Amino acid sequence: MVRESTYHIKSEQIRSNCIAEIQGNEPGGWTVEIRKAGKSNQMRNFFHALCDDIAKHTGYTKEQVKHMIKTKVLGFDVWKDRNGKEYQMVKSSEDCDKDEYNLLINAAYDIAVKMNIPIRPRSYYGVE
Repeated sequence: MVRESTYHIKSEQIRSNCIAEIQGNEPGGWTVEIRKAGKSNQMRNFFHALCDDIAKHTGYTKEQVKHMIKTKVLGFDVWKDRNGKEYQMVKSSEDCDKDEYNLLINAAYDIAVKMNIPIRPRSYYGVE
């Protein structure tokens, strides 16, 4: 029976201690994956709410605002078809980690400030 556990370690010291302990023992088939924390649903909802507020004041749709911000922050994926013709597609935010998603949120704030769009406090959106 394989038991899987996920631990979110925020302290650098505790993380270092865990790695040292695992390296010092025979893991017996353990798999350890170290990766950045993913974005939360709270972050996703906050970004979409900011885009909605910007859209209401600019005349763009929420989807257009999201597209513009993602283009600015994430850039494009480029791919070629069988004939060698290149296409560009805005990168998806689905695979963004917490830091990348914060860049999207900050870009939305920047747009709001530059355009004098009133943005409510983070607490209004349920963000701590």
